[in-house]
Order: sequence, then structure tokens, then C-alpha cells
Amino acid sequence: MIYVLFISAFIIIVLQHLFFWKSYKKPIARNGDFRIYAHRGYTGEAPDNTKESIDAAIKKGYGWVEIDIVSTKDNVVVCSHNFDLEKETDGLGYIYNHNYDSLKCLNIRSYNNSKNYKIPKLVDVLNLYGHKINYNIEIKVKNIFDLTTAKNLSGLLKNCPDIRPVISSFSPLAVIYFKIFRKNLKTALIIDNPKYLWLLNIIHPDFLHVRVDLITEQLIKYSQEHNLPIVIWTVDNYLVQKSCERLPVFGIITDL
Repeated sequence: MIYVLFISAFIIIVLQHLFFWKSYKKPIARNGDFRIYAHRGYTGEAPDNTKESIDAAIKKGYGWVEIDIVSTKDNVVVCSHNFDLEKETDGLGYIYNHNYDSLKCLNIRSYNNSKNYKIPKLVDVLNLYGHKINYNIEIKVKNIFDLTTAKNLSGLLKNCPDIRPVISSFSPLAVIYFKIFRKNLKTALIIDNPKYLWLLNIIHPDFLHVRVDLITEQLIKYSQEHNLPIVIWTVDNYLVQKSCERLPVFGIITDL
């Protein structure tokens, strides 16, 4: 029954976007018209997606932070770029096969071996930092049909009504899920291949997050015609950052 309702809602939203879509107003950044997002926190001082990296981003003066999230076996939303524990921690296996209690004892590998960094729960991050910084939360998925983390995040945010993050994902279904069930939140589709740009004509996200090497005059023209703000990722060079700041784009996600 749930799947029937979801498919019906999907068909309705597709028809609505194809035939009744109206351009939306350009969102206004809290700290000016050009947003600079700290990519997974400020990773120059702490590992990706840790409380410490987010704290460092705040202290460095960033107005926005990009955080990656995945779900554990017991549906706890945690901050991590990878499902594979071996890529970032001293653990084994995949996050979705572990309950959160079994992850708490793991340490994230770091260049700073004097400190033990842990995988944080997203709710703890939001409760700890609140409105000290704005959030772009990127949903990671196991496959194109995976909505586990999207559903878990939606439920979590209902208990944090004052936090209004931008929800981004490579997954079209995850973006559509939030456009259907959480219309009060802004969404972003992440693109790393130009062959997927056709999805914009169906999904109509509030933002388009584009890999830096895919930026073209044609794409910028499209974004202006459709009032679709572009955020460029990942900028890790100061000269590239300055070039991006001169473009008619909305912001950058950076490791600098």
C-alpha cells in the first residue's frame, strides 16, 4: 500500500513539474549572496564529518557546512561519507550492518593520532551547533532505490523544526522524496556527469550542485533561464575559487 501511494505521488509530482511548474524565487543566503560551504566541515583541522571539523568551520567563519549522512542498521542517522567502515575508521564491515552502539567505540583515522575522533549522530550535531551555522545535508544511498536515509532524516528533522537545512543528494528519488513529503525544505540535485542533466526537467530542485569541471556557459545560461541557482563542488584551489566567485553562481563547496 505504501509503495502504491508513493508511486501515485511520484506520478503526480512529475505531471505537476512537467506541465504546471513555475519558476521559484532565488533563495537568499543568510551571510550574503555568495555562499561558501565548508566541505564536510573544516577538514584542515579534523577528519571529515566529525563534530570537531564542524566546530572548526564555525570558528573559521564559514556560514555553511556540507555534511554527508548514512543510516545504521537500527536507523540512526550518522555523519559519514562512506558506508565502508574500513575506509575511514578502525572498524570492519558496513555502517548499515551495524547498530549505532557498536559504532561508538570506533575511531576515525586521522593525521592527528593524539585525538580519538568518533562517528557522530546527526541529531547530536544539530543539537550541539543549532543556528551557529547553516547546513547542507547530503544523503548517501546504497543504490538508486534506497530511501532509508531519506525517510530517517525526514523523521529526525520533524523533531528539529527550527533547523531548515538544504537537502542534497546524487539520488533523484531522495530529492523527490523531500519535494513530496517535506515541501518546506530546499533541495539540491548533485550532478557529476552531464548526461544526467535531463533529470532537471523532471525533478526541478531548488539548487543544482555541479562538479567544478562541468561548469559551462551553456549550463550557466540554463540556470539563469530557469532561475536555478548553481553551487559548484569541490573547489580546492584558491585561483579556482576566485574564478568561481566571478561567475553568476550561488556558491561553492570548498576544502580550503
